This record gives sequence, structure tokens and C-alpha cells, in this order.
Amino acid sequence: MEIPYYKKDVQIVPIQDIFEQITKNLKEETLNKSLRDALIFARSIIGTIREPLLVLDSNLKVVSANKSYYKKFKEKKENVEGSYFYQLAEGIWNISKLKDLLEKIVPQKTFFEGFEIEAELKDIGKGTFLLNARQLDDLLEYKKLILLAIEDITESRKLEILTKKKLGFLLDSTNDSFVFLNNKLELIEANNLFFKKIKIWYGLQKKSIIGKNITEIITDYKKLKTYKILSQVIKEGKSINWEDVLNDARERKVYLDARAFILDDGVGIIFSDITAKKEEEKWLKYLSFHDKLTGLYNRAFFEEEINRLSSNRQLPLSIIMGDINGLKLINDTFGHSFGDKLLINTAKLLKSVCRNEDIIARLGGDEFIILLPNSTEKDAIHLTNRIRKECKESTGTRLQINIALGTSTKNNLRKSFKTMLNEADNKMIHRKLLESEDTINSMIALLQKSSKETSYNSKGHSTRLKKMAVLLGTISKLPKVELDKFILLATLHDIGKITIAKKILNKKGKLTEKEWAIVKKHSEIGKRIASASPHFIKIASEILFTHEWWDGEGYPKGIKEENIPLLSRMLSVIDAYDAMVRGRPYKKAISKKEALKELKKCSGSQFDPSLVTLFTKLINKSVY
Repeated sequence: MEIPYYKKDVQIVPIQDIFEQITKNLKEETLNKSLRDALIFARSIIGTIREPLLVLDSNLKVVSANKSYYKKFKEKKENVEGSYFYQLAEGIWNISKLKDLLEKIVPQKTFFEGFEIEAELKDIGKGTFLLNARQLDDLLEYKKLILLAIEDITESRKLEILTKKKLGFLLDSTNDSFVFLNNKLELIEANNLFFKKIKIWYGLQKKSIIGKNITEIITDYKKLKTYKILSQVIKEGKSINWEDVLNDARERKVYLDARAFILDDGVGIIFSDITAKKEEEKWLKYLSFHDKLTGLYNRAFFEEEINRLSSNRQLPLSIIMGDINGLKLINDTFGHSFGDKLLINTAKLLKSVCRNEDIIARLGGDEFIILLPNSTEKDAIHLTNRIRKECKESTGTRLQINIALGTSTKNNLRKSFKTMLNEADNKMIHRKLLESEDTINSMIALLQKSSKETSYNSKGHSTRLKKMAVLLGTISKLPKVELDKFILLATLHDIGKITIAKKILNKKGKLTEKEWAIVKKHSEIGKRIASASPHFIKIASEILFTHEWWDGEGYPKGIKEENIPLLSRMLSVIDAYDAMVRGRPYKKAISKKEALKELKKCSGSQFDPSLVTLFTKLINKSVY
């Protein structure tokens, strides 16, 4: 059956279509009511959100704003709705990049998050805001809108900055370097100590390395196990501790103690520069087997080597023991620095004549020993002769090296090392006794030469004093032994002055208290020098008291009259006379007559009166 048609404005519409349209309209009306209710509910929720929100149209005009916006930025509704968003809030949103991002949202269906703005507003002060925006469909009016959310992150940013400052302070307060890399091993940040280290190692500045891959900063980094470890940390997400060593720009080794740990977006490294610690360990290890002064092996190493060399492979095994002659006297005379230099030169001499496989050790003090594997007695004796020859030709110090040597050899394991040491030591002592006179003579010659070089009135002084000593000693009827002592005293009475600087001895003006105190010590030093030698010890006391006065006002002990040794009293008279007639740096020479007058004037105070009288008679009859 056909459905009838109705006429309407000439257009004939089937009844079926009319019903369908009525049904559709009814459905849309129901739907629109639901949408309205939903949108009203949504807007009521937006209105209660604490975060400031703006709804913009495609032209970036404000359609609406929530209560939080008005409250935060203290603006009125009539000044906000219908205005361009960038005209709001004193124009703080008027940023070209921000406008570009918003204008692309509707046509390109894009969005953005985390656009940060720092601004200062008259009513709310300085603040930091984070903007997020996305498209919003208005289903009622079929428009495309933009929802702009504004988050005030001022306080959280302050806290972040404060936290970062505190963290930076903490990191910079440690003795460790902190490095933060991203997953590509590019440098993101580090503490100040790291940048200081990099500048020292490679001469690189902070600004030139931020953002660079660690392999560009440390050129040999890929060669290090550190590179593999960092890759492993990133891959496995676990912390690892290790030690490594790198070469800086000058090819110096740098030792590191490091720990790497995973971060959200990369890896962190904490490392300590343990180069000093490693060098100290190496030095301590070196010192455990070496003599610090000479660089030779020490007793501990020597004793270890005894066990190693106790095998048939090393036979015949020889040793040479050596002892520097007169080292105590040298130290007392010239100071320990001179004695140390002599020890160093002796060590150099021994190394220069020995083979690479020979073991040279300083046992302590003035004692040395040489272990000679696969060396016969003849070889050992030949080496001692060569050492003596080199000693005679030595010129490293003012004093020739003089060392007593003794040898011992074992051809089988039955001979103990203790026996060898005793045998070599006995031979060395025997040689020392034989060579002691040569050593003393050498020392006397050097001391006399040194005394002449340092004494202000040295030119002919010693010779003149010896001649006057012979005359005064003879007229005083000194026994031969005492006369010999007097002559030796005349030669070496001022030996202690070799330790006094020439600028003090030759000073033309008055000495300061400090300088005078140094000068007054020379008689005590002279006594120590003399006491160190069997040849000089007999005049040690006389040297000490040469500058004592008859009335007790002298130095160093302040003794007087007969308590002062006779030879010291006699020496003070002839020494003073020679100084007066020859002159001093601070006083011109005077005549013989004036000098005798001065001696008489000081008779009873500085000088023994009877000796002044005797010496005056002697001088009046002689050429002096």
C-alpha cells in the first residue's frame, strides 16, 4: 500500500521522511539537554579549580576565566572577558613565542606544556608561572576553543633554587668531585672541584666543556675501564665502585677512586683524586727498601737479598764492607749537610764502579755493603782497588772521599753469611787503622785551609802564631810535649770559625747581638772538632778556653786566673798581639809599641799579668 503525499510549498515530502525528521529532532533536543547539563557541570568544576584558567577563542580573546584567575591576578571580569589574553596582567603574557604557540593550537590541533615565565606584577610582586595549553571543543556553539592553565610555581622554584644552592654548597664543601652526565655521557653539571681538576689536568675552562661528551673532555677516556663501567651502569641501573688511572695533558698519571650511580636521566659519578695517596704509597714502599739520603738499598732489603742469594746459582758470592773514615769529624766540622753530601757522593761512586746485578746497600751511618753474586775473591779485591782509585780522584766535595774496605768470599753454602760479615768487618777495621793517619793528615790539611779561607786575618796568621808560640813556649820553659801542643793550638785554635759566615767574620762595623752570639760559639765548636780526632783531642780543652779572661769576664765558661789552662792563656796573648799589629776588618793596625801598651792596659783583666810581662820582654828582643 502506498503512503499518501502532502503538498508543502510546492515540495512534495513523503510522510516517512517527516516522521524520521521529527524523531531526529526529538533525539537532538534530548542530547542537547544532556550536553548542556554536562557542560554546566564541567564549568562548575573548572570554576572550583585552584589553578588559574583562561578559555580563549581562536583569535586569542578571553571567553571566560575561573575564580582562581581573578583572585590570583586581582583583575575584574569586565576587564578580562573579551580582551586579548596578552593584554592582561600588565602585559606579562605579551611574549611572541607564547602567542605563536597558542595560535597553532586550533588550526594544527597541537598543545604545549611547561612554558615558563618570570615576571613582576605591581600587586603580587615577582613570580614564576608555568603555562600549559590545549584545544577545547564548545559543543553547544560548535566552536574550537583553547584552555590555558596557569600554574604559580614561584614558591617551588624558590625551594628548588635554595635546594640547588644547598646541594651545591654541600658538593663544594667536600674533597670529592661530583659529575652528572646524561645517557649520552654528555656533561650536564658538576661541582667546582671537578672544574678545577679539569683545568689543572687539561687546561679546560668550565664553559668550554658543559654539554660535551666525557670522551671529548678526557681524551683517553675510551681506553679506561671507566667508560665501560659507565655504559654498564646506564644499561643495568646499578651502582659500581672502582679505581682507575688516566694521563693528563702533560702525560702525568692521575689515580682516581670512583663510584657511579644511576639517575633518572643519566648517570652520576663521585670520584676522589687519590694520586697523592698512591704516590705516598709508592714512596713508602720505596723507602721500605731504600735509604732515603743516598737512594741505595737499605738494611731491610739487604737482609731479604741474603736469603735470595743463598743458592748454588749465585756462587761464588763475595761481599765488600765499607766505612767512611772521619765522618763524625766531618759532620762536626762542616755540618751534617756537608757530611750528607759526602755520603751521597760515596753512593754515586760505588754505583759507578759496580755491575747492574751487584747489590749496594747503606747499612746505616757511615757503613756500606756490596753483594757480588758470581764473583770470586779476586774479583772482590779488584773492585776494592778500583774503588780506592776512584776515591783518590773524587772531586765532588772539598774533602776527598776516604773509605776503609774489607772483603769476604764464599765458594760453597757451608760458609754462613754471618761468618762472611765478620770476616769482611775485621778486614775493614784493619784497613781503617792503617789508613787513619792518612785520614787525619788529610783532615788537618783541609781544616787548616778552611780556617785560612774564613779567618779575617788569615794571611800568614797561623805561621806567625806558630813562630811566636815557639819563642814564648821556649822562654816559658815548656816541656817538649806541651810545646808541641802549644804549636798545634796556635795552628787550630780558631778552627771553629770555619762554621761562621765570612760576612760576619769580615764585617767592618759593629756586630749585632745575634752575630756576636754566633761568633762566641766558635770555641765550643772547635772543641767538638778536636774531640772527634785522636790527633786533636789533646788540645780540645785549650781550644775551648782560648777566649776566657783572667778576671772571669771571658767566654764560654767565665772561668778565671789559674783555672784557665796555661796554653789557653798564652795563646790569648800572642793572638791578641798579632791581631792588633795586623789589623781587623773593623779596626786598623797599630804599631808594636801601641800593641804592647794595650796588652799592659788589659793585664790583670783580660790577660795573665805574668805572661804579658814575659811576652813584652820577648817582643822587645825580637822582630815581632
